[in-house]
Amino acid sequence: MARTRKPVARAETGILLVRDSTLKAEWPKFVANIVKVVGSGFAIFHGHLDHIPEGISSLVEAAGAISIDAPPGERGWLLFALGFAWAFDELRARGQLDDIGVETAVRDALAEAKERVDQGEQIIPTSFLDQPTTLPLYRLVRDSFVERKGAFRAAGGEKDDILRARFDAAFDRAIFLLWSQSPEQYQPLAAALNAPGAAAHAFRLEWDAYRKGLIHEFEVKPVFGQETLKIALSQIYVPLRGVWREEHDDPRPPSRSVKTRALTLSPSRWKASHFVWLDDELDAWATGGHEEYELKLLGGGPGSGKSTIAKALARRLAARDDCRPLFISLANIDAAIDLREAINAHFTKRTANPFRQPPLARNVVEDGPPLVLIFDGLDELARPGEAANDIARDFMGKLGQLTSELRGDKKSRLRVIVTGRMPSFQAAQRFAGAVNRKSYEVVGFLPIKGAELFQTSEEFGGKGLDVASGVLESVLTVAPPQKAAPEQQSDIARIDQRETWWKGYAAAVGLSLKPPHALSAPALTELTREPLLCYLLVLSGYLTEGAQLAAGNLNLIYRELIDEVWRRGWGDDPDNGRRPGAGRFLSQEGFNRLMETIALAGWQGGDTRVCSEARFHNAARSLRTGNAWDDFVRDNGSDITNLAMNFYLKNAEIETRGFEFTHKSFGDYLAGRALLEVALDLITLIDRRPETAMKEWFDVTATGNLTNELLDHMRRELQLRASSSEGLEEVRALKSGFERLASAVIRDGLPANGNADQPWRVAEARQRNAEVMVWAVLNACSLAIAATDPERAKIEVAWPDKAAFGNLLRRVVGQTDLTTSFGPKMFYKILFFQFQFAIATAAAPVMKCFAYLVAPEADLTGQALFAADLQHADLRRARLELASLRTCKLKGTNLSNANFSGSVIETTDFEDANLEGAQFNDAKLLVSPLDKASVKGATLLRTLILPGKGDRGADLKRRGANVTGVQMADMLRKPDSV
Repeated sequence: MARTRKPVARAETGILLVRDSTLKAEWPKFVANIVKVVGSGFAIFHGHLDHIPEGISSLVEAAGAISIDAPPGERGWLLFALGFAWAFDELRARGQLDDIGVETAVRDALAEAKERVDQGEQIIPTSFLDQPTTLPLYRLVRDSFVERKGAFRAAGGEKDDILRARFDAAFDRAIFLLWSQSPEQYQPLAAALNAPGAAAHAFRLEWDAYRKGLIHEFEVKPVFGQETLKIALSQIYVPLRGVWREEHDDPRPPSRSVKTRALTLSPSRWKASHFVWLDDELDAWATGGHEEYELKLLGGGPGSGKSTIAKALARRLAARDDCRPLFISLANIDAAIDLREAINAHFTKRTANPFRQPPLARNVVEDGPPLVLIFDGLDELARPGEAANDIARDFMGKLGQLTSELRGDKKSRLRVIVTGRMPSFQAAQRFAGAVNRKSYEVVGFLPIKGAELFQTSEEFGGKGLDVASGVLESVLTVAPPQKAAPEQQSDIARIDQRETWWKGYAAAVGLSLKPPHALSAPALTELTREPLLCYLLVLSGYLTEGAQLAAGNLNLIYRELIDEVWRRGWGDDPDNGRRPGAGRFLSQEGFNRLMETIALAGWQGGDTRVCSEARFHNAARSLRTGNAWDDFVRDNGSDITNLAMNFYLKNAEIETRGFEFTHKSFGDYLAGRALLEVALDLITLIDRRPETAMKEWFDVTATGNLTNELLDHMRRELQLRASSSEGLEEVRALKSGFERLASAVIRDGLPANGNADQPWRVAEARQRNAEVMVWAVLNACSLAIAATDPERAKIEVAWPDKAAFGNLLRRVVGQTDLTTSFGPKMFYKILFFQFQFAIATAAAPVMKCFAYLVAPEADLTGQALFAADLQHADLRRARLELASLRTCKLKGTNLSNANFSGSVIETTDFEDANLEGAQFNDAKLLVSPLDKASVKGATLLRTLILPGKGDRGADLKRRGANVTGVQMADMLRKPDSV
């Protein structure tokens, strides 16, 4: 126990030594308490068994047990002991460390600290109220712990100075929070210190506690997935880039060059894109006096880093004395009432908040430093479409009124930033007039390519692009960051930030700083382009040890991520057994089915990312997830919000209450799984009651659209199932059943929905959607089986006549017979010169669904087969006269004796195709080599092959083809006759 001594004033040091301000150190009790925290955690040690986030409530409750009769010195000691124990628990890694080793290190650290304490007087400096970390005792104990960080930080943890800073942030927050919650409890200590901070208004203490909370949120609080290692956002954060668009009205856009390109949207309008470092831009705006814009908007896609940038800004501003940042999550305020009232209510009514008085009280604005209001999540209020416009207009109107009130007559300096996803961000831009440098878009980790800079004239409210004669260009100007390295100053847009992010993450968790190859693998680009998905990819484990396996089937990653969510929120707790609260009855299978239900409901509504509550219950009936829903309701009640809170979902304001996946790829993956579950459930009905099966399939699929992403997820999911013998039999049974279903649909069509008031165009579209999904399932089955048994992968349906396949293609793609409009010569010219852009975007995903199809003698005359995948199909004796085959896949396809007369074949793959006896009279083969195809007996009369290479004509002749009249030509020289 420290000795006491008579008062001695030391004005030159700012320390006042009095009997009641010396610390009465109760070391044995302190050691025992810290050791118990090591074993069970702060919250549980203090009686909170429900894992209250951060243990804040248990911290406040423990502090409330301090006797009101305790002398100031004892109160100071207890305040320090509680604050340090809480800070240590915030930073102590769990799960992977030896608890006995941690306890030993803790005892050694405290023993060393005690020895150093006993060498001199321990006092409380007058600066303690304003700067808790100036307490000498705290620094001694902290440094002793940092010296032994290897015992409680995984892989040795971060560098010593970083760990000391994180300790300081956690200790500061604990002390300020306790002081602001119960100022009367510590008034005797404040009076004894007689420090300037002791006389400060309680409101100032509340603001200081809030600042420490912002710092703690960024520097100490573990990010999702790092609860055991205690890795904070600050350790894996990298400054991100943004772009602001500058509009120009000039009939002469700048000349094009390597670094400056122009996008001409109309003869007189174009935009310049300026790339900047967002942290530097926002710092200069928030604290500088030169910036005239009071409002900034920050937009980007889900997971792009908007909220993280806003939190990083709040953290930096919280460390300054010349401004007061207020971070406002729009998901947590009542936007239906007055905005100022809603903000004040939010901060004064939450128990974890230090504010007892409204943070936007009049004296804050008039007497305190300038305010910086950070509104995060405008998309929590707005929704796509017209509703986004309405809600964004309403919010921006209220925000304008609020800023006018806060400025007042004195024109107090004020800064406001609002973040949101693109639909709400764009709506806010219009209503706030936030053009040019008033709004930024986050651009993510990947280098920016020219194609990603293209914009449509809809952003200007102008006319559509003139595809026939318009030239797509873009303007790219690069603005350097304030502190950028010289080599970066002219090339911000081209930086790949994934390696930088990896080095920060690897250093925090103790991995090699060399980025894994998978981080830059093209197959994983969609998961590494945005900060959130890149991080989730790392959590899945497939970025390192399982990278090669994941690159072969990305569904492994999504499956692992979803399983991990269930384990963390619903499954067994390794420390305490089965979780006692939510999820007590809900199984992992039930959880998966409920997530699939949300995704299916979104897909049925036109967007796999967004789901309304009404559609959720409709989809639940289709997927028969009633039992899983009942299990959930037993724990949590019938509010679907409680379910959405446990996954990567956010509230979505749509026509009725609903939810939105934080990234569309989760919705696509889960919707694909859901559709396959429905398909598997229909197998037994197809033979017994085919009409019922078709009706059920129509009801589930009529309002959804097949996308490339959904098709890819369905294919990969069945490939995973077919990897086991049992799963392979299941996939074969599904293929067989849907072959019979497809035959029935071709013969009779799908049943009408019976809605007489429905326009026939709508009914036609719904019929088409449902039929397309039949072929999507068949294709996914076929490709899964083909990996081990190509013969059994053949899709065999009953064609009623030779025209049936062509009619199917016209139904599902909506094509017309091109031969009715153009002759062969005119057709080619129009196709090659005027329709290139249209054709490149016209290929429907369903055209990828006909590999391994058996359709001999199919009549495809005049068919436009854009990007059709007919690999390994059986199209013997097919009629393809005057057809257009562009970027088609015909690898291994049987086209023997097929007729291609007059057709235009461009960039089509004929590798290993059987073209024996095929006719190419008057055809044009453009960059579609026949070198690796079987051409014995094929006829190429008056056929143009462009470009020709060497003796290809002679080679075709040698291989048995009739090449009389064939023209071979290079692009740059006159054709040579063979």
